[in-house]
Amino acid sequence: MLLAGCQIGVAIAVAWGAALINRAFPYWPIDPALAPGPWFNFQIDLLRAFIAVVPAACFWGASFPLALAAAGRAPATRRGSSAPCMPPTRLARWSAPSSSAS
Repeated sequence: MLLAGCQIGVAIAVAWGAALINRAFPYWPIDPALAPGPWFNFQIDLLRAFIAVVPAACFWGASFPLALAAAGRAPATRRGSSAPCMPPTRLARWSAPSSSAS
């Protein structure tokens, strides 16, 4: 369920970033010709890229480990128990009483 929520978040964030780049960013009231130097324009462009890209990247970064965990094997369990099964050899070794010859 968490993985699905992250994937939906990625899709929404990508659409939101595309809408910002297409419809909002061109109309920001910032005139690059009035900038005192190139660093001001660079900072504004960096802010625009950060706002458009980072939300989708965060959702994708959160969903990737969840996808790996979902693709992995679930541990085998005994019937009627939630504890994982142990290999029979180890189980026999642990359950056999120790006999001491005296």
